[in-house]
Amino acid sequence: MKYIIYDIETSGLSPLKDRIVSIGIKTKEDERILMNDDEKKLIEEFWDYLKNHKKKYGSFVLVGYNSVAFDLYFIKIRSAYHKVPVMPIEKYKEHIDLYWVLTPYGSRKGKLDDFCNLFGFPAQYESMGDAVPKAWKDKNYELIIKHNEDDIRRTYQLFRVCLENNLIESEIDLRV
Repeated sequence: MKYIIYDIETSGLSPLKDRIVSIGIKTKEDERILMNDDEKKLIEEFWDYLKNHKKKYGSFVLVGYNSVAFDLYFIKIRSAYHKVPVMPIEKYKEHIDLYWVLTPYGSRKGKLDDFCNLFGFPAQYESMGDAVPKAWKDKNYELIIKHNEDDIRRTYQLFRVCLENNLIESEIDLRV
């Protein structure tokens, strides 16, 4: 089973009034940051990437952190807004949210930074996610890209920790 680590950066926290400014993607073979001034084209590029990946490998699992409540939700709402068809993603079969894996039901405590620090891989680039909206407004694309790269790399490391410690039941190949 192939995996796709992903993370989005946005101009704010509401898909009703804010937009996606970048989407980070990491696989065994590829790492890229999708960014486009035209949000519709950015979203289309993301869905096209997933469709092409599925066509090439047959299946995949999307992996993110707090991705059910934020990333995937945001992408779906913004896709609908732009009338971009959404590729069906089956929860628990084709999507793993590491936040749900690592936090007990009911408590929901722990940010990506908290778990990454715990397991020994702190942020390489000191930029808080809440700096992204200002960076977008100021056209500081380098900060957004570095932040998004750091997030997908640390999400990947956290994913490996979860797999190696049997926190995720999966047929995913550990030789990633």
